[in-house]
Amino acid sequence: MGMWVDEEAGRDWQGWWTVFYWGWWIAWSPFVGLFIARVSKGRTLREFVVSLLIVPPLVTMFLLAMFGGNAVSIELQGAGGIIEAVNESPTLALYATLEGMDVGIWGTAFAATLSYQTTLNCPIGADVRQAVINSTQVPSYP
Repeated sequence: MGMWVDEEAGRDWQGWWTVFYWGWWIAWSPFVGLFIARVSKGRTLREFVVSLLIVPPLVTMFLLAMFGGNAVSIELQGAGGIIEAVNESPTLALYATLEGMDVGIWGTAFAATLSYQTTLNCPIGADVRQAVINSTQVPSYP
């Protein structure tokens, strides 16, 4: 963010995105905490640390490096088009990257399905939906 240069005057994205991000985490933190506590029940401290604090950041770093590196490579040495896709709609960046990686329609369909399925089956989302529907406690799983 230190290198951000806004070309248009009057846009204050740099000032408001952190407030939105903080608000999102404050709103979701009780549900995330309940989910982590429920998933971690009966596990040792070592299992907890490895499964929640070490593995997810490593996988995230790998995926960001892989897709980000490929996007930069495609933009600098390949056909390009990723910057135009991002300017049109930021959500198109992944699909423009996949298109540049030549994964074909099946790779793009797999990425879209995985993203959609992950969102739908998220236990945190299920807890929130159940709590809102019942207006009671978050459900417990056996």
